[in-house]
Amino acid sequence: MNNSIVTTLEETSYSIMTRRSTDMEPSTSRSQGEARELAILPSLWRHLPEELLERLFAKLPFESLVRLRRVCKRWNHVILSGEVSYLENPTAKCVPVHFGNGAFKIYNSITKDWQEQSLAFLSLDILTNGMSLIATAGGLLCFHTYVPANLVICNPLTRRFKQLEMPQPAAVEAPVPQLYTIDKIQVAMRADTASGNYEVLVAATAQCDGNGGSLRGRVVGYDSASSSWKQFADVPRDILFWLGGSVFCSGSFYCLAALILVPGDGALWEWMLMKYDIDRDCWSVFPVIGAHVWQDHARIVEYQGSILLVTKASSNISIHRLDESRSSLWVHLKDLPLNVFTNLKEKTSESLRNDIWWCICRGELLFIIDPCREQSGGGLIVLVHDLSKNTWDWIPMLEGNYDPHHLCPFEPSLASP
Repeated sequence: MNNSIVTTLEETSYSIMTRRSTDMEPSTSRSQGEARELAILPSLWRHLPEELLERLFAKLPFESLVRLRRVCKRWNHVILSGEVSYLENPTAKCVPVHFGNGAFKIYNSITKDWQEQSLAFLSLDILTNGMSLIATAGGLLCFHTYVPANLVICNPLTRRFKQLEMPQPAAVEAPVPQLYTIDKIQVAMRADTASGNYEVLVAATAQCDGNGGSLRGRVVGYDSASSSWKQFADVPRDILFWLGGSVFCSGSFYCLAALILVPGDGALWEWMLMKYDIDRDCWSVFPVIGAHVWQDHARIVEYQGSILLVTKASSNISIHRLDESRSSLWVHLKDLPLNVFTNLKEKTSESLRNDIWWCICRGELLFIIDPCREQSGGGLIVLVHDLSKNTWDWIPMLEGNYDPHHLCPFEPSLASP
């Protein structure tokens, strides 16, 4: 398609959106030809065939589509209809978002500050019964609600949402009470930008009896293409999921788990990486770097089809890549530059617990989040690493007493939940 047509559509439609009706009248400073052109523009764009609009919109960058939604109801309907293929649209830049204490905060990379966005479009019962942000993909947010224990998928830009009622777990040796509790649940989400469809995988553990017996849980998945749930293989016995991140990667679901070796106040944990192969419907277990060291806390992220393990010790933060073809499994990629790590330690020197940190990744950007207690209200320190350019930078602190585990990567889109 002629690029000049696309440019004309964007520029002209924006002028329609912003120009007052009085501005459309001919003025002495305009030629009669210009006045006639302006006079016919509204009717010209208003009667474009819907198929042509879809083809034109598919060529425009994301920021333009957001702006064009405000031109008229018809254009807004076409853009959000799901009939537009956005394969050629440059996607928006990934930014961190956080939901906590009832507030949804999104980082604005242009103004370089955190801005609060209302989620009032969600139904009242969702907002009042409590929820937690646990996954994102394709511009969609996935919340876990407490009462009842379900999922809510929403797009904060289009202000549309869908409630997903999770299937009740089947009894395993004994009734499984409260399977989908937030402290025993791992959720990963992936989206197909070409089709607009998305998948959600939920893995959870539960106590099978009331006497502290063995642990066992279920894995269920939701596919928006069929609007249905599917049950997968059980979670292996005695597995306790850990807050280390859960991701989709190359057709499999990965998450961290932990086994307690020495109970009590001085507990010693053994880390492991759990892999669930969706096609083969089976679980695998891999050892993790620093698996027996309490001070060495691990997080996992997905990067270019690979699993990265990010570990934090008193000496530095290290990044490793999983290579299942090697006997050693983990390939050391890099450590934080010493000056960056020193700066991070200084910024978080007053933190109450050094193990409460978080790590997320989307595209080329890796975010390392650490709580800061230096100010009276506290806040989250965010370090950004561009993996392709090998650069390190800081974004302004998210001020407030927030949990770093509820910070997620977000790529704004117009996808439908």
